[in-house]
Amino acid sequence: MGLRLAELEATRDLSRQICHVDADQFYAAVELKRDPSLKGKAFGVGTGVLTTASYEARLKGCRSGQAVFVAKALCPELITVPNNFAAYVEASGQVMEILGSYDENLQPASLDEAYLDITDYCTQHQMTAEQVVTQLRNEVQEETGLTVSVGIGANKTLAKICSDRNSNRTQWPVRRCSRPSDYHEFHARSASAQNPGHRPSYRAHSLQDLGRFPRYSVVS
Repeated sequence: MGLRLAELEATRDLSRQICHVDADQFYAAVELKRDPSLKGKAFGVGTGVLTTASYEARLKGCRSGQAVFVAKALCPELITVPNNFAAYVEASGQVMEILGSYDENLQPASLDEAYLDITDYCTQHQMTAEQVVTQLRNEVQEETGLTVSVGIGANKTLAKICSDRNSNRTQWPVRRCSRPSDYHEFHARSASAQNPGHRPSYRAHSLQDLGRFPRYSVVS
């Protein structure tokens, strides 16, 4: 087993710039575009069960997957808006079209999130990953009126961890792990906090802890 692991480590590619793009409160943002009067109000999307909730509603404890009657008990002033999937599909297509201009092999994960490899784009345009992502986020907002948060990492797992760590409308890159051991150390430190598929009973660490490691840097 040890030999096999060593062989796998020798082939690990940590040179890529992978992004996980996640639209901010996507369904609520689309509804807000459709009805600007909802701005600043606590509202949820869905009739029986909430698909999502605005940030104002989330502050009252409302969340996606929650029964509407529970959400209204937590937030009596909650406004509910019925789902409009045709509008969500249209908005998603607009965002994905922009993302596809950065990576033709774009991998959508859902209507509001996708993975893309911007390594070649960075090389062709002589830009850093952070510069490309800033440009991408600005383009999405200007063209669609929606905002996205982005995690940048050497693979999809790292990118997803960074994206999950995001606050609204931000980008978090983990600068390249230069050796497989660097990746393991990062993975071990972050697993207890935000490792996709890992459901810990507590969140012991955050990406800010990586500042204690000289080989890592987390940039906001």
